[in-house]
Amino acid sequence: MEAWHFFAGSFALLVMIFICISFNCKHRATDEEFRQAGVAVDFKKSTVKINRRIYSIDDIKSWRSESKSRGGSTAYIYLNDFKRPMHRISFVTITGAEVFLQRLNLAIERCYEYRAQNNAAAAD
Repeated sequence: MEAWHFFAGSFALLVMIFICISFNCKHRATDEEFRQAGVAVDFKKSTVKINRRIYSIDDIKSWRSESKSRGGSTAYIYLNDFKRPMHRISFVTITGAEVFLQRLNLAIERCYEYRAQNNAAAAD
């Protein structure tokens, strides 16, 4: 009976992991924010929220993606943060990380556009 519980628990854990990783593929973009894979970019505030921590978009130093030979991909976001200088996000698809980082780049550009508009409005 104990072996059955072990296998059932292991299977349930694998299903949960797969669901969590699959969730990373879904994104939401509005006029005010972009969300995907636990990352939220607020355009008007010029902030990025990763794992319940909020950073300025200026704290993002670089990013890169890496495809895995067995399938899937990983996105790496490097931040100006001594406690957690790198955040790793896994995707099920080979192109998932690359597409995510393209969207993140667009979101960051939108933050800079909002910032420029606000500075121009303040100067008037």
